[in-house]
Amino acid sequence: MKLFWDDSNWQALCHSCHSEKTASEDSGFGNGTRTHPGAGQKF
Repeated sequence: MKLFWDDSNWQALCHSCHSEKTASEDSGFGNGTRTHPGAGQKF
């Protein structure tokens, strides 16, 4: 959550660009579920 509150990390997006970005990151528009790099790896 720390990165969320860092205003230097914020992106100003219009509604349609925000929707497209959210859908691509959250499996919308028929995209499969995404996993984070390294998910399931043991260290």
